[in-house]
Amino acid sequence: MHNFCDGLFIGSAFALCGNSMGWSVTAATVYHELAQEISDFVVLTDPKQGALKALTALGFNFVSGLSVLIGVFVILSQDLSNLETGMILAYGGGIYLQIAASECMPKIYQAAKTGQQRFIGFFAFFVGTLAIGLVLLDHKHCEAGGGHEGHNHGGH
Repeated sequence: MHNFCDGLFIGSAFALCGNSMGWSVTAATVYHELAQEISDFVVLTDPKQGALKALTALGFNFVSGLSVLIGVFVILSQDLSNLETGMILAYGGGIYLQIAASECMPKIYQAAKTGQQRFIGFFAFFVGTLAIGLVLLDHKHCEAGGGHEGHNHGGH
């Protein structure tokens, strides 16, 4: 689902914001996927978790990664309004929050044996969310047809 949602984000950027934003979102997705795919490989080959042979784990990672393309094709093959696209993107963002809150943080909390280790886990989570937030500070809102307009948070 994570990879599929990445595809929705990429497809939406191309469809609503144009090629420049589409490629920027694609690059950002590739950067974060590198870390994710390495960790997926480690989990899949760990004898206590996936216990797969390296080639099998790589094959599963590749097939899973193809769902990014499915997400892109789903968005680009539809004539969605901004509202519909926004709802899909909100759902995708919710998936990320759900994974972080119910999968990642509890595992870090359980693995950490001291308050200092728990703080380091929380701090790493905070740095990741801060990095995403900083990228979003200089955002532009896009509209159907590939145009974009600035966004003034001060409002009138």
